[in-house]
Amino acid sequence: MSRVFAITTTTDRISLNADGKGEVTFTITNSSDRMIRGQLKIRPLEETKSDWLKIVGEVERDFSPGATQQVVVTVHVPGAMPTGKFSFRVDVVSVENPDEDYTEGPVIALKVGLPERPAKPFPWWILIVVCVSLVLVSVLIYLLIPKKGNVPDVIVPVVINKSFSEAEQLVIARGLTVEKDAKEDPEAKDEKVIDQDPKEGSVKKGSQIKLTVLVPVPPFKMPDFKGAGTSIKEAYAFLSDKFVKLDEKPVENDAEPEGKILDQSPQKDAEVKVGETVTLTFAVAVRPFPMPNVSGQNFATAKRDLESKGLKVIATEQINPGKEHESVVDQNPPVNTPVKSGNQVTLTVAITLVNVPVNTIGRNWRDGRTILRDTGLTLIEVRGDCSRLVEGSEPRGGLPVRKGSGVTLYAQGDRNQVCHREFLRLDQLVRGAATRLLK
Repeated sequence: MSRVFAITTTTDRISLNADGKGEVTFTITNSSDRMIRGQLKIRPLEETKSDWLKIVGEVERDFSPGATQQVVVTVHVPGAMPTGKFSFRVDVVSVENPDEDYTEGPVIALKVGLPERPAKPFPWWILIVVCVSLVLVSVLIYLLIPKKGNVPDVIVPVVINKSFSEAEQLVIARGLTVEKDAKEDPEAKDEKVIDQDPKEGSVKKGSQIKLTVLVPVPPFKMPDFKGAGTSIKEAYAFLSDKFVKLDEKPVENDAEPEGKILDQSPQKDAEVKVGETVTLTFAVAVRPFPMPNVSGQNFATAKRDLESKGLKVIATEQINPGKEHESVVDQNPPVNTPVKSGNQVTLTVAITLVNVPVNTIGRNWRDGRTILRDTGLTLIEVRGDCSRLVEGSEPRGGLPVRKGSGVTLYAQGDRNQVCHREFLRLDQLVRGAATRLLK
C-alpha cells in the first residue's frame, strides 16, 4: 500500500448536539507528483452505523500534485444515542490504482452533548430528600394506578419483493423502526426489498427491522478523457465498475503516444446511465505491412483495396491494347515491399483506345446508342430533334478515344436543345467530359 495522500484533522472526536448532529473537517493532500483521481470512503468503526455518516459534496475528486482539499463529514444519529462505543475514519483510495494507492485517515470518536464540566461537591442532603420522595411516590403509584402489563408483541410484516417505500410504511404502521441496507444493482429499475431480518414472528413494539434493498446504480458524469490526455488503460480502470458498454476504436497515429484517447462519446460532463455505450477512439502505432500484389486487377478494385489499408493511390495511364482495359500492369512500390498507412502507391493502368463510330450518322438515335455500346462507348445525351436522324457526334466519328468514354449524338434540329439524356454513373460522365476536352 502506497500512502500517496496525507489526511489530517484538528480533533479526534465530535460532540453531537441534542438532535444527534455534528460535523468534522478533514484536510486531504496529494503527496505525489502526479494527478490522481481519488475516491473518499467512510469506514464506520465499532458500533457506528454507516447511515449516520455522510460526505458533503462529490465522493470522487481530482487531486493535483501537492494540492490540498477540505472534506466535510456530517453526523446525524436519529433518535436517542444508543449505548456503546462509536467511531469512524475517512480513507482515500486512487480510482486508477486502488490496490496500491490507499491511505487511511485518523479515527474520530462520537460523543453526545457538550464537554463535561469539572465536578462539584455533591449535596448529599438532596439525595436523601429525593430518595424519600421517590419511595412515597412509588407507594402512591402502586396503590392508586392500575398495574400495566409488559410492552406488547407485534407481528413482523413480510415485505420481501415489495418496493422500499411500501415496505417502510408497513413496518412503521406496526410500531416498528426500519434499518435500510442498500445494495446497488445495474438491473434494478426502482428500490425493491430482497431480504429482511427478522423475516417473520413476533417482536417487541419499537424493535428495528433490517431491510436489504436493491437500488438502481446512479448515473455518472463523463470525465474529460480526451482533453486530459488520458490513456485507454486509465479510462478502462474508471469505467470498469460503471456497468456501461465500451466500444473501442484504435486509430493508427504516430504523432500521439500509443494508447492516448483522441476522441470520446459521450463528451465531457454528459450524463451516462447504466447499459449505455461509451466509445473511445485512441492512438496506436502505425505498423508496416507487405505491399499487396494488385497487378492484373481492375484499377477501381485495386484502388479501393489499397485505400482501405490507409495507402494513397495515384494512377498513370499506359495505352496497351494487349491488356484488359483499366487493368493494373505495374505498381510501385513492388510486391512485398514494407509500407504503412499514409504511404503513396503509384499504379500503371492499361488503357484501350477505340474509334468513335461513323455509322451512327443517318440512323435514329436508339440505333446510334446500340452502335456506341457495341464499340465500347457510352451515350451521354442526344441534342436536336429526337424524332429525326443523327447527323453528327461529339467526339466526331473516326476520332480515337478511351474505351468507356461518353459520346453525345446530334440529331437534326436545334443542337442547343437536349431531347434525351441517359442515366449514367459519375465515372461515365467524367469520362465523357474528359473526352470533349481532349478533342
